[in-house]
Amino acid sequence: MVKARDEALQPMVDEFQQALTVSMLSTQNDTRSVVAETRRLAALQQRYDLVRDTFPTWPLKINGLGRLIATVVLPVLLPLTLPLIAALISSVRNTLGLP
Repeated sequence: MVKARDEALQPMVDEFQQALTVSMLSTQNDTRSVVAETRRLAALQQRYDLVRDTFPTWPLKINGLGRLIATVVLPVLLPLTLPLIAALISSVRNTLGLP
């Protein structure tokens, strides 16, 4: 799915690069043309971002998947590990001769 998304975005990348090149090579430096080109580039970037963000991709990004796992697994594991941690601390205290 990521490959399909990237293929769908490639024409937009090409159009943005072409518009940027034309803008940089332009001999017209009047305010209106600069503002118009800047708005066009911003619009192209917004369209790219919109398509990129709404295009379905699988597998989930690692960041999102990691957060999901942490949200689900940590509350389950915490009650199970607290007795083990307490036993480990007690064992270390006994080994060191601490009360």
